[in-house]
Amino acid sequence: MERPERHKYPFIALGGLTGPGKTTLGRAIFNALDGRGAEPMHEPMRVRVFCCDLIRKAIYGVPPGVRAPGGVDAKRLNEAYSDEFKRRVYDLLIAESVRAAEAGCYAVADATFTSSDNRRRIQEAAERAAVPLFCFWCVAPADIIRQRVGDRAANRSDLFSDGDGKELDRQFGLGLETVPHGWREICTDRSADLTCREVLDVVGRHWQSGS
Repeated sequence: MERPERHKYPFIALGGLTGPGKTTLGRAIFNALDGRGAEPMHEPMRVRVFCCDLIRKAIYGVPPGVRAPGGVDAKRLNEAYSDEFKRRVYDLLIAESVRAAEAGCYAVADATFTSSDNRRRIQEAAERAAVPLFCFWCVAPADIIRQRVGDRAANRSDLFSDGDGKELDRQFGLGLETVPHGWREICTDRSADLTCREVLDVVGRHWQSGS
């Protein structure tokens, strides 16, 4: 496969179970890169982070960081996690991420990607756009993941989120913690800044070498 054009910055996909710290890592990558001058463009980099949960909230008209309306009924909650709605969310996540990468942004896509179909679709979209894709699977010990999910549930600020214990139990029950073929394992049981540095070191080495 030919090396992508150098003006297209790498496209990073962050996958893994509910709760290992994907969104926190995405924020760390944004903070580390946004506005930093970089070769070969000699101008500040632009970074766009796309989060599956935030896209889902946006569809329902709920701004980031705002508690979803308490009056949302069970029917709408079930709709938010139907297969059809999930595909719509991933369609937007993949399309917007690739569009940003094509436009010269450092794009980050944050979602579970536990579905092999969604992993295939993001890979194919990146290949069609000739954008260099780097896929990282966030992992942490089960007790740490459960603690994070529990803390998030106790301070519920995101009604439309995959982050609950029931969903996590389902994922563990299906063995979805296994790192998929073609994805790099990244440990997120430490500070986000350390994990971010490791991710960017890997991306930098492979992107600069064109491999």
